[in-house]
Amino acid sequence: MTALGSFLVGSVIAAMSTTFTMLLIGRVLEAIGTGLIIPVLLNTVLTIYPESKRGGAMGLVSLVMTFAPALGPSVSGFILGALSWRWLFILVIPFVILAIIISAIYLKNVTTITRPKIDLFSIVLSTIGFGGVVYGFGNAGNVSWSNPQVYWPLIIGVIFVILFIWRQLRLDEPVLDLSTFTFPTFVLSILVLIALMMVYYSMLSLLPVLLQNAFLVTAFTAGLILLPGSATNGIIAPISGKLFDRFTARAVIIPGLLSMIVAMILFVRVSATTGIAYIIIAHVLLMAGIALANTPNQTNGMNALPLSLYPHGTAAFTTIQQISCAIATALFFSIMSNGEKAYLRTAADPKSHHTIVLALITGMHHAFYVGLAISILAVVVALFIKEGHANTESVTSDND
Repeated sequence: MTALGSFLVGSVIAAMSTTFTMLLIGRVLEAIGTGLIIPVLLNTVLTIYPESKRGGAMGLVSLVMTFAPALGPSVSGFILGALSWRWLFILVIPFVILAIIISAIYLKNVTTITRPKIDLFSIVLSTIGFGGVVYGFGNAGNVSWSNPQVYWPLIIGVIFVILFIWRQLRLDEPVLDLSTFTFPTFVLSILVLIALMMVYYSMLSLLPVLLQNAFLVTAFTAGLILLPGSATNGIIAPISGKLFDRFTARAVIIPGLLSMIVAMILFVRVSATTGIAYIIIAHVLLMAGIALANTPNQTNGMNALPLSLYPHGTAAFTTIQQISCAIATALFFSIMSNGEKAYLRTAADPKSHHTIVLALITGMHHAFYVGLAISILAVVVALFIKEGHANTESVTSDND
């Protein structure tokens, strides 16, 4: 209820904002709500479902967590094509209110309340540490890596992350129990998650830019072009969970990653004369592969942990997922921008429209090649993943 309340207040402030500062405050409150609700959601699902049914349940969760951002470019394109940017927030508000009402009536606590001590110093260290890393990478998309706005936040962030880790190892009741990283299957799942999220969120950001600036389509049309891939993601997410319940984790994860590799190979071959149908097919393959691999990967990683570590495992997953997303977007945009600038420096007529389009596509190729390399590394890591069966207990529920 606190998370939903924070998200609601943030959405209202953002919708009513008249300054950037006010908008930023609204977005921070939304982020606080999201940061609270996602680990609770994952931990609840893992607690109430037995291991044999966990894949299907996590597939539904993945449907929400990946399908929503996958639809983002399409939905926002529709909204911005017909309404003002404020409606991006206004349209969310009724859904949040509905969620609060439903939660107040039907939601029940299913876990044991342990009331652990919360170390405020750890919260400060993690906020500055992870915040500094994300902020540094975020600036890298706008300025060079040698700029103080990039390297100082990164240096400070890394130092504080190290201090945060050091403090968790010394506390009797750590905010984040790092013993989760002593389970090899969980660690391998984390590495695959990083690869998936880096490719996923960077492509969500890059493709609208490519479509609007190279192929000169409107935001609305770009949304339509990306819609089939988004729909595919939503369809396959719950199916992948069912497949995981029936087969092994690797049997589902590796085909998904291979589909992602094929998609990235198609994207690195994009040119100024590429047809829209080609981009749609590549995007569908990408979204299908990510949806196929994501749910089994996270579910199998959590299955490797004992029940007592579920809250810390879900916190680690969601924290690393958010950081990977922020870093990926900044990193890929920086790679794209540097490739674009390098092309323009050697062009005979750097101000012509044709040259500018070719420069953008060249920069995109650089980013796509990095995405391809990350996808290949993910397959290599996935080959070593074993089935996670540390704990099969669950809380008795109507789902059992």
